Amino acid sequence: MAAYYLRVECVNLDNLVYDTNDLSTVRGGGLIALHLPGEVEKVLDENKIDFETIAIGASWGLFHVCCGDRELEGILEDINNKLSSQSSIYSAATWVLDAVEDSGDFMHDRNQVKAINRWRQMQSICLALPDPAKKAQSYVGGKAVCEVDFVRPAVRIQNNKAMSEHVFRRREHGRKQRQKFYEIFTGKNGLKFTNDLETLACADDSGCLKSELGNLDGKMAVVYLDGNGFGKIQQDRCGTREELMAFNKVITDGQKEFLVRLLEKIQDNPRWVNKRNGESLIRLETLLWGGDELMWVVPAWQGWWLLGYFFKHARWNFDGEELTHAAGLVFCHHKAPIHRIKNLAVELAHLAKQKGKHTGYVAYQVLESFDHTGTDLAGFRKLRCPAGISVGELIFPGKDMLQVLDLVKEIKNDQDFSRRKLHQIVDSAFMGESARMDKLIEKAGFDQMGPIQKLARIFGKAPVCYLHLLELWDYLAMEEN
Repeated sequence: MAAYYLRVECVNLDNLVYDTNDLSTVRGGGLIALHLPGEVEKVLDENKIDFETIAIGASWGLFHVCCGDRELEGILEDINNKLSSQSSIYSAATWVLDAVEDSGDFMHDRNQVKAINRWRQMQSICLALPDPAKKAQSYVGGKAVCEVDFVRPAVRIQNNKAMSEHVFRRREHGRKQRQKFYEIFTGKNGLKFTNDLETLACADDSGCLKSELGNLDGKMAVVYLDGNGFGKIQQDRCGTREELMAFNKVITDGQKEFLVRLLEKIQDNPRWVNKRNGESLIRLETLLWGGDELMWVVPAWQGWWLLGYFFKHARWNFDGEELTHAAGLVFCHHKAPIHRIKNLAVELAHLAKQKGKHTGYVAYQVLESFDHTGTDLAGFRKLRCPAGISVGELIFPGKDMLQVLDLVKEIKNDQDFSRRKLHQIVDSAFMGESARMDKLIEKAGFDQMGPIQKLARIFGKAPVCYLHLLELWDYLAMEEN
């Protein structure tokens, strides 16, 4: 009996997760990708195969399998048939599945099976095709095309919308699995969560937040975190499958521990709960989970706090090295296209990585109304910098975010602080009038204020500090956690 490394990965996620702006459909696609490796485990169990799970990420799994050559062929066929069955929710996805024989060189075998996965992906279609046995109607409810993804043929009506079978199944899966995700990963039962971005981001029926929210009513924050150099750490320090299993355990245990801590912190907080129709719904949406990537959507008034809370408590170590994350944070309207906002948050995290990978840096972007950054994010951010300020100066360490909250609250409570003067200082910086800016700061006495001096140590000296303070003024007003 031989031994093999078997690797499966759900691929082409843009066509499974982010091809619509419907939140339930997005959630359903993400959960399909997350749970697909677990389905492979089930098939191996059902076939009574001697196997070991080495590592599972957000959309992939690596297993060590002991069986004969012909038995392996049957296992791979059985897995593919099970996943592609029209009764399986995983038929909405595309995946790659390959195995290589255990040569005794774990690093070589792991890299080889991953490379074969990539080659198979490039040779395969990039989206799941409709079942040929299920013919699309010429018109469903007067529509020929799905009204959710605007691509696939419409085959049924739900909620007065014509939908493709692909969207319908993902949407239903997302709705049914909404609460179960948190039960599975935290063991907490009975908690209920908002099911759409409007409920997540808007004032509730009680009206207790309406007066406090101001122009934040209806706005959300998209938080994206990406591990710094996790792949390199695995490559350099996980030369055996036992070491990779240990690394994977640090990540998965750390993520679960943080999620439990977070829910315990927010579940009874009125600024995190939407009271609607007699229910208390937690304003938290998890769009990406597992591996080295995490993505949440929360109310705009809690985005900064959530990210700061993560950097404070998600302190993980492997083999004596601290594991850090880069973060992208986007503040926007809840009706903004989630696909575009997700991409922007990822791009911001990449900018944060460029600042340095040994410290967890953060890059954020405030989008007013339906602003968008276009295809040149660095150029867009440069336009928002005063003369002489580089884009990199807008990026700061995540470990200081909770301190920033405290300092901004202190500034807002200071009766001598004038927001009008803050506007004047930033305007003079953009006009290149540095001498006038310095005089305004001195006249206002801002340079003598302790909280602003401390902010300058985090954000940088004038005008960067004042630019951040003005940009974030509204978004740091509500955190009372």
